[in-house]
Amino acid sequence: MSMHPIEHILYFSGILIHWVIPSHPLIAMFHIFHAGIAPTAGHTGYEKMIFKNGKYIQTGDYNHYLHHKYFECNYSGGNVSFLDKLFGTFHDGSEEATQEVMKRLKNKSYL
Repeated sequence: MSMHPIEHILYFSGILIHWVIPSHPLIAMFHIFHAGIAPTAGHTGYEKMIFKNGKYIQTGDYNHYLHHKYFECNYSGGNVSFLDKLFGTFHDGSEEATQEVMKRLKNKSYL
């Protein structure tokens, strides 16, 4: 499982708006489909998809890649990365940050 069950409940809770504010079933279905499929682009391992004409689509960000590489860093993403800075889990890609994460992993005890 990639997310904790509570994270799943919170992530998909936005869909409940369709029971509060009546909407067309196709809109609700699109919302459910988008919530389930949209994260795949950011998990391809590529930063962007480049087309023949030189245009590109941004598919992910480096901080999210670092979260998957080390897991003990960059829990928040996008516009809320200040939370990682606040709680000391921000990794900027530098060697110093990597050493800090590795030290944290080494000191972590698993029961």
